[in-house]
Amino acid sequence: LGDRRARMLARLSAIDGLECAAPEGAFYIFASVRGLIGRSTPQAKVLRTDTDVAEYLRETAGVVTIDGTSYGLSPFLRFSFATSMDEIEKGCDAIASSIALLDRESVGEAA
Repeated sequence: LGDRRARMLARLSAIDGLECAAPEGAFYIFASVRGLIGRSTPQAKVLRTDTDVAEYLRETAGVVTIDGTSYGLSPFLRFSFATSMDEIEKGCDAIASSIALLDRESVGEAA
């Protein structure tokens, strides 16, 4: 799991709007999505919560994650790396592509 953890951590940390810290002994990474809150989707929906971000990634990237709100850890998302390296690469590519579609101009306008 060490190689997969390191790879997912590096890939997610390189995506604009996500911030990650290395997990200790877990098979998942909690990533802050604070940098995505307030951005708008191509459909003009403003992402106001980590739950909105999780839903957006599920719908656009096909990546299922768990919102931090469910753990009392908003605005974070939980990403599992208990999968193959190939799936990690595909998932991170899809996440990066989906986040690149968000409108940055609305950042800070979410209330």
